[in-house]
Amino acid sequence: IELEIDAGTDFNLVNFPLVYSFDLNAFKTHIEELKKDPMNVVEYKDGYVRGKVNVTGEKTVLFTSIPYEKGWQVNVDGKKQDTLQLAEGLLGVQLSTGEHEVEFIYRVPGLTLGSLISFASLLLAIFYYRSRHKIDRMIADIYLDHEEVWNYLIK
Repeated sequence: IELEIDAGTDFNLVNFPLVYSFDLNAFKTHIEELKKDPMNVVEYKDGYVRGKVNVTGEKTVLFTSIPYEKGWQVNVDGKKQDTLQLAEGLLGVQLSTGEHEVEFIYRVPGLTLGSLISFASLLLAIFYYRSRHKIDRMIADIYLDHEEVWNYLIK
């Protein structure tokens, strides 16, 4: 394959196209290395993955194909573990040598707070709907008791 790029007379390094290369043989070699000690998935459902992995040798990072997001929690042998962002966007976790049970749990960030706010809003709406005649009457009484003050403030 031959590639020719004509930069023209207005050559500017900022606008110069980037050229990347891809070594397919190196990629295949790395994939084969990653396949040697895979995680055996025991349970898989939406937002949850549990499996077992045996870590040997120098490779102590479990590399997944799960996209890295802030809602992921990783438990290794029942203990919370820090997550790693690998390859510019994939989820990983540091492991020690030996056999481990690993859990990946995804919880939507802000879901609990959003649910509490929605529930409180629903309660307020129900309270207002059931008490609206009393509330309207109370506002009218306040206005009528101080009608001159309200009229002065509004004008």
